[in-house]
Amino acid sequence: MKESRQWVKWPVATWGALSLSQIVLLIAPFVIILLGILIIVFQLNRQLYDQQQVIVNRLAHAVVRHTGQLQREHLRLWGLISSTGDTLAQEAYTDQHNLVVSRIQVLELTLKSANASEATWEQYHAYREGWEALQPLLARWQRDVQNSALKSRIGAQMAEIELHANQVATLVQASFESQMGDWARKSLFLNFLLTIGSFSFIIILLLVSYGIFLLFRQQSNHQDTLRTSEQRLRVILDAIPDAVYRVSGAGIYTDYKPAINQAHRLPETTFFRKHLRDVLPPAVATAMENGIKTVLAEQQPLLLDYPLVDARHNLTRHYEARLLPSGVDEVQIIVRDVTEVKQQEEATIQAQKLESLGVLAGGIAHDFNNLLTGMLGQASLAVAKLNRGLPALDHVEKVVLSAERAADLTKQLLAYTGKGKFQIDLLDLNRLITDTTALMGTVIPGGTDLRLALQDPLPPVRVDRGQIQQVAMNLFINAIEALPDGNGSIVIATGQQWIDETSTVGSAIAGAQAFSTTELPSGRYVFLRVEDTGIGMDQATLSRIFDPFFSTKSKGHGLGLSATLGIVRTHQGALWVQSKLGEGTVFTLLLPACLEDVAVRDEWSTLPPLSSDAQQSVLIIDDETPVREAASDILSELGFRVTVAASGTEGVELYRDIHQQIDIVLLDMKMPGLNGTETYRQLQQIEPNLKVIFTSGYSDVDLDQQIHRVGAVTFLPKPYTAEVLTKQIHRMLLA
Repeated sequence: MKESRQWVKWPVATWGALSLSQIVLLIAPFVIILLGILIIVFQLNRQLYDQQQVIVNRLAHAVVRHTGQLQREHLRLWGLISSTGDTLAQEAYTDQHNLVVSRIQVLELTLKSANASEATWEQYHAYREGWEALQPLLARWQRDVQNSALKSRIGAQMAEIELHANQVATLVQASFESQMGDWARKSLFLNFLLTIGSFSFIIILLLVSYGIFLLFRQQSNHQDTLRTSEQRLRVILDAIPDAVYRVSGAGIYTDYKPAINQAHRLPETTFFRKHLRDVLPPAVATAMENGIKTVLAEQQPLLLDYPLVDARHNLTRHYEARLLPSGVDEVQIIVRDVTEVKQQEEATIQAQKLESLGVLAGGIAHDFNNLLTGMLGQASLAVAKLNRGLPALDHVEKVVLSAERAADLTKQLLAYTGKGKFQIDLLDLNRLITDTTALMGTVIPGGTDLRLALQDPLPPVRVDRGQIQQVAMNLFINAIEALPDGNGSIVIATGQQWIDETSTVGSAIAGAQAFSTTELPSGRYVFLRVEDTGIGMDQATLSRIFDPFFSTKSKGHGLGLSATLGIVRTHQGALWVQSKLGEGTVFTLLLPACLEDVAVRDEWSTLPPLSSDAQQSVLIIDDETPVREAASDILSELGFRVTVAASGTEGVELYRDIHQQIDIVLLDMKMPGLNGTETYRQLQQIEPNLKVIFTSGYSDVDLDQQIHRVGAVTFLPKPYTAEVLTKQIHRMLLA
C-alpha cells in the first residue's frame, strides 16, 4: 500500500453544524407557501360570501318582485270587480282571475327555491287559505254582480289576504337579511380560525425548527467529539511503528497501515479486500482465522507468533501478531517483526549453554590439571635424574609426552571456558600473522592461493601471544580444511574498526550471521579477517560451530573453534562468522587496540641456570597433595629449602613464623576456605615486598592485569614440568 495511505475516514453528516439562521432559511419556503395558501383561502371565502350574497339578494328580489306582482294582480282583479256594473265582463274577469292564480303558483315556486322560513310559509298558507275561501264568494258574485253587499264582503276579504301577501314579502326580506348576517359571521369566524391556525402552525414550525437545531447541534458536538477522538486514535496508530491491519470476521483485509521502519512495503493490492489464505501460508492463515474467531467470541485480546519465509532474501523472519476486537465483526491486528528479538533470545540461550558447558569444562580441567601437575612434575623430575641410556628413561619420557598432550587438551578446555592463563603483553598483530603464515607454509596445499592484506601501520594489541597465535592457527587451519581438495583461495587481512557506544558486532560489520559476543565497549579495534572460498556452511552448522566437541572434519576433536571462542571472550574481543553454503566462509576477529605510546616488547631473555647454590627457601601453599609433593620434590632436588602448607590458613601461620627465611611463595589460587587471593593479602600484611608465584588450573583477566602491574607477582599455569617451575622460580628471584 502507498506510504501516503490514510486510515478510512468515517463520513460525518454535513448538516449537523447548521446554524439557527440556516434552519430559518430552510423552513422559510414552507412559511411562504402556508401564507400563500392562507391568502387563497381568505380570497375564496370572500368570493363565496359575495356569491352567496348575490344569490340571496336575487332570491329575495324575486320573492319581493313576485309578491308585488301578485299584489298588483289582486288590485286589478278588485278593480275589475268594483268597476263592474250590471253586466260582468266575463272574459276579462276570467283572464284576470287566472293571472292571479298563476302569480300565486310562481310565488310558491320562488319560496321553495329560496328555502323560505317557516314563518314565511305560514303567512303564505294563510294567504292561500284566504284566497281559497274567497273563491265561493267570487262565484256567487258572478251570478249576482249587482249584489253590493256581496261585493263589499269580497273587498274586505281581499284586503285581508292582501295583508298576508305583504307579510310574506316582509318576512322573506327579513329572513334573507338574517341569512346574510349568519354568512358574514361564519365567514369572519372561519377567517379568524384560519388566521389563528396559520399563526399557530408557524409558531409550532419555528419551535420544531429550533428543536431540530438543538438536536443537530448536539449531534454536531457528538460528531466533533467522535471526529477528535478518531483523529487522536489515528495519530496514535500512525505513531505505532508496527504494521496494523483491519480484518473482518470472514478473514478479509479491510485496511492496512504499514510499519514505520518496514524496509520493503507491500503494495495495497497485496492485502486490500483479499482473504487471509490469499496472503499468508495455509498454516499461518488457519491459526489467524481461529484466533479471529476466538477474539470475536470472547472479546479479549490474543497473541500469536508465526514465522514467514522471505524468499527474496532467503531468510526466515519471525512475527508477533496481537489480535484486538474493534467491532461487532472486525478485528484489528498489530503485527511486529520480532526477528531480532528471537535472534537475541537464541544468542542468549547459546551463551547460557556455552557458559554452562564452560563451568563444567573449567571444573574438570582444574581438577585434571592438579592431577597432571603431580604426574608431569614427578615424571619430568625422573627424566632429569635418570642417566642417559637407561631403558627406563625412554618409558618415562613417553609418560612426560603423554602428560604434556593431556595438558594441551586441558589448555584448550580452559581456553574455551575463558579461564586459561594468558601472559598479557603488547603484540604487533601483523608480525604475528607474518610469522604464523611462514610457520605454516609447509602445510598449505599447492592448489591454495594465500594472499595477505595487512594494514601498516597497525596499532598494537595487549594480548597473550601464544593464545592469539593459537587463534590465528585455528582460523588458518579451518580455512585450509574448508577448501575442496585444497583448491581455492585464502585471504588474510588486518585493519582497524571503530565501534561506537551503541554498536554491536552485527551493526558494525554488515551481514553478520553468528557471533561470539554482540556487545562491545566503544573504541578502536584491530581486526583479523580470514576469508576462504571453500564449501561454506548452512545455517544449522553455523549455529553449532562454537559448541565443544562439534566438528565437521573427520579427524577433528571439535575444540579448535570452542577454544578460539574462549580466548576471544577473555581478551574482551569479538568473533564474527559469515558463511554461505557453496560460497565460502569469513571469520573476523576484533581485539581492542592499544593506543598508548608503548613499544612492543621482545620475548623474555635467556633463562638462568636450573640449580640453586644459595640454599634459597620456598613456601609451597596448595591443598592438593600430589601438587605439593611434586613441587617439593622438584625444588628440593635442585637445592631449595622447601616448606609446605595444605591450606591458606596454615600457609599464613607458617609464613608469620618464618617469613624472614622465606624468599618466595608458590601459592595456589583455588583452595577451599581461605583462597589464594585472600591468602596473598594476608601475606602482604606480614611482608609487603613478598615475591609470589600464583599457580592454578585457570585464572581470570583481573588477576592477570594485577600481575602485570605488580612486578613481584607472576603466574604459573598448571600443569608444569620441573624445568618450567625452576625457570619461573629463578626469574622471580632475579627480578
